[in-house]
Amino acid sequence: MKELAGKIKNYAVQSGFAACGITDAEDFPEYSSALDGLVKEYPETEYLYSPMHRRSHIKERIPWAKSIIVCIRRYGKY
Repeated sequence: MKELAGKIKNYAVQSGFAACGITDAEDFPEYSSALDGLVKEYPETEYLYSPMHRRSHIKERIPWAKSIIVCIRRYGKY
C-alpha cells in the first residue's frame, strides 16, 4: 500500500499540485467544530458554512470509502 501511496503522491506533484496527502476515510468532528467557530465569530456566514457540516460525516455519506486523497495547489502561481 505504501508503494501505491507513493505513486499517487508523485503523480499528483507531476500533475502540478504543490502537495498530496492520503488519510483514512474517517469522520472529521474537528471540521464541524471549526465551522461552528467560524459561524460563532462571523454569524453572517452561517448560510455559507452550515451546509458544509455534512462533509464531516464521511462514513454516513460514503460508507464504502477507505481513504481520502487530498491534493493541494498553490493559488497565485502562474
